[in-house]
Amino acid sequence: LGHLIVFNPGGRAAGLDVTAYFEDRDPTTFHLEARRGTSTVWDYREWPIPPNTRFALKVESSGR
Repeated sequence: LGHLIVFNPGGRAAGLDVTAYFEDRDPTTFHLEARRGTSTVWDYREWPIPPNTRFALKVESSGR
């Protein structure tokens, strides 16, 4: 199983652009939102990534 945990200490939600990189195909990018003032946890099975696939993530935030 894989998870992404993001802590957002700010006073408003932060948009996240997540790019998944794969060994055998082109990357895919999707959007998540980190709730304000707390940690948010995502299970990778909710993302556009096939099961049993190796991947790496780049996470970029619109927040400060």
